[in-house]
Amino acid sequence: MDATIVVTGREIKAGNMMCVLCTLIWGGFIIIPLFFMCCDWWKNCVNPAYSIELSVYMSLQKLLRSRSLKNISLTVVDSVFDAEKAQTLYQLVS
Repeated sequence: MDATIVVTGREIKAGNMMCVLCTLIWGGFIIIPLFFMCCDWWKNCVNPAYSIELSVYMSLQKLLRSRSLKNISLTVVDSVFDAEKAQTLYQLVS
């Protein structure tokens, strides 16, 4: 059996549409602001931020240990994904 799991954290910072609109408007006059859209610092200012508690990763353990699963596709949307969460997820999968 195959499983597709998408885990999206709770929103800790809302997206900034005003910044996107200003960038597009100024980009219409001067092309340089449009290049900002490719920069990580701009994306961090504009895009929403999500956070997943460590306990959520731990709760996936029972599901991932199922013998009937052959293929697992796991998508994690976590803006504050750190080494501790990565290590926990690695231990669950391996």
